[in-house]
Amino acid sequence: MQTVQKRVDFTVEIPDFGTPMSIGDLKRMADRCGSHYFEPGTMRFFKSRTLETVIAVNDGWLFLTSEQGPHGPRKYTVRKVRVVDGQFDITCAEGHSDGFMRYSTGAQARAAAKRIANAQHVKPLHGLCNICGHYGSDCTGQ
Repeated sequence: MQTVQKRVDFTVEIPDFGTPMSIGDLKRMADRCGSHYFEPGTMRFFKSRTLETVIAVNDGWLFLTSEQGPHGPRKYTVRKVRVVDGQFDITCAEGHSDGFMRYSTGAQARAAAKRIANAQHVKPLHGLCNICGHYGSDCTGQ
């Protein structure tokens, strides 16, 4: 587990990579780290929504968003949350130019997230593996 110094009198504990998390857990972690990414005003400004899918990978967590441009349909993006050198970081998991608003449906984005996670498979510390469905130490990585 990492700790991030937010202010002199405030420290945030970051779970070990591979720890299962929900989208609510990611939002709380972002808020505690001082990120404005998930704040309602930010999400409203970018017409962004989060989906419930969160997949633990070797160096962070994948999650899904949808965005809607001013004149186009809603599209979906696979994103990655990491904490790098004490900084909360959210990126497009497939690179900004290739991954931003890449998918037409949430199902396509979920399939892409699973494919990305499979390439970065990590055994869960506890709970069921998001990739192979096995429990913790029984995880096969397949």
